Amino acid sequence: MKNILEQKFELCKRIKHVLSEANRVLIFKQVCDSNTHDRIETLGELMNQSHNSCARLYECSSNELDELTDICRYVFLLFSIER
Repeated sequence: MKNILEQKFELCKRIKHVLSEANRVLIFKQVCDSNTHDRIETLGELMNQSHNSCARLYECSSNELDELTDICRYVFLLFSIER
């Protein structure tokens, strides 16, 4: 049974987001410092994970931000197909 604070603020979800976001930041820095051929794709995936975590676990997204994110993903997809 969840306690009142956990129910009201959904603390477990928020903590999971904060910890996973901190880990993504560390990985992002490592990837930026690397010289791998798939660096851009890896950074893009980290950004997607970050947005998904913000939207689902921290619940701090909006319809407009979700739409903008979808547009950016689509443009990147088109760019990667053209290459």
